[in-house]
Amino acid sequence: MARSPKTNSVKRHFSYTINDAFKLYMKENGKVIDKKTYRIILEGFFELIAKKVIYENRVFQLPYSLGCFFIKKWKNSHRKKNPPIDKITSKKLKRRVLHMNMHTYNFLFGLKWNKEGVSFTNRAFYVFDHTRSSYAAKNGVGKIGMSKHIFEQSKGEGRVPYTGV
Repeated sequence: MARSPKTNSVKRHFSYTINDAFKLYMKENGKVIDKKTYRIILEGFFELIAKKVIYENRVFQLPYSLGCFFIKKWKNSHRKKNPPIDKITSKKLKRRVLHMNMHTYNFLFGLKWNKEGVSFTNRAFYVFDHTRSSYAAKNGVGKIGMSKHIFEQSKGEGRVPYTGV
């Protein structure tokens, strides 16, 4: 028995990258700049925005009513009931050690995309996930850069807790 062809042959993207943006750029503008230059420009722009949000505690308003990005601070109520395990210290000491997160006074931080008032439908299906790449860690941006900066803010004699929005 012959198989019937697929009724839905539309290719679905679940994430969009710089490569996808470059393909769209080429389609609309032709070959104005090469892919390497395009990537350098975009990475520099995103790095600048990330540093403003992380280090200067700024809110980045996206154009075309797409919402805004900021660092959100919240008290974790689950820490007392079920605190996370510090896996690195537990492995060294060969016993379970809990990570109490005392350097941030039991607050958690995360990059939030506020989608209130955005101009597109089905906004619940769109998610922003910031990178954990080695490039981001080296340049002090992304999840690792944010974690390092918050930790550095809380060290020393006159420590000042990081203030999120």
